[in-house]
Amino acid sequence: MLVLLIFGSIQACNLLFLERALTTAAYEATLEVSKADASLATVQQRGSSILDAYGVTGGAIRVSPGGPLEEIPLGATVTITVTAPVGPNVPGPEITLVDAEVEATGVTMK
Repeated sequence: MLVLLIFGSIQACNLLFLERALTTAAYEATLEVSKADASLATVQQRGSSILDAYGVTGGAIRVSPGGPLEEIPLGATVTITVTAPVGPNVPGPEITLVDAEVEATGVTMK
């Protein structure tokens, strides 16, 4: 029973670390959106660089509304959604949540 409690605590901490990494990537991508010369490529590159720094694999960054950022009017709301699978990003024994995904969202105005 003690072993299950220890491994469960480790898995919970690893999931919190993954969620924090995704939240940071979404935040940094929203900062990039607010720049005057931002493009979809620079927003995704900024988010991806944060995911790489945290060692997250298989992450995806979605920008909504879709299309070029240059066409989104000033004052419009832009949502950044960052997702990553749990399995390859949480080390240790794969007890649960192998096929699950973690998601973080950031919202900003252009």
